[in-house]
Parts: sequence; structure tokens; C-alpha cells
Amino acid sequence: MLSFMSIAELCLAAYLLVLSIRGKSKLFKSPYVTEGKEVQYRKTSRAGFITVSVLLVLLALMEPLADVLPESIYSWLLPALSAAVLLSPMVLYIFLVRLTDKFKRSKPARPVAPRAAFFFDEDKK
Repeated sequence: MLSFMSIAELCLAAYLLVLSIRGKSKLFKSPYVTEGKEVQYRKTSRAGFITVSVLLVLLALMEPLADVLPESIYSWLLPALSAAVLLSPMVLYIFLVRLTDKFKRSKPARPVAPRAAFFFDEDKK
């Protein structure tokens, strides 16, 4: 039987896999992508999210396989998969940051003056 953590991992993996296959999420769009590298950014992020979702599925299925797999394989496979699941989003982030433009991120946004909550008719006398 699966534990709550395994079920949560499977749900997250399914969600990431659906987003990766559809490719219409805001995860694949960034205003800071270097011009001309939008397609590469999209392909890299899709491949990265598919990789993360496959690793999550494998990690979630390790619990039911604990009885079937020999202890010698299970003892190194579980920590290896856990480390891969933790490190893969970090590696994906590094690749995606390299496709963004540093100067677009450093430009400050144009400040917007706050609007008054109330308007008084003191000027019209």
C-alpha cells in the first residue's frame, strides 16, 4: 500500500507531466528570456519537467517495490533517486537562468503613482 507521501509524489508527477506535455503553462513563459532563445527556453523547461516527473514516479514506486527488490539494490537505489529528485530542479534552474537576459532583469519597473482613495471637491468653489 502506498503512503501519503508516495501518493503526493505521484500526484505532483502527474501534474508536471500534464503541464509538460501541454506546454501552455506560465512555467514555460518568462519575460526575461533572451531574444531568439524563446524556443530553446521552452524546450529545455519541458524536457526538465518531464525528467523531474519521471524521477518522482520512480521514487514513489520505490515503496511498494521494497518487498520485491533485494536489500542490496534498495539500499543504494532509494538514496540515489531521492538525491536525483532533489537536484534535478536545481540543475533545471541553472540551465534556465543561462537562457535569460541579465539586463532585462536589472531594469527597474516604471513607478506608478498611488491613486487617491477619495476625491474632494474643494477646488470647485
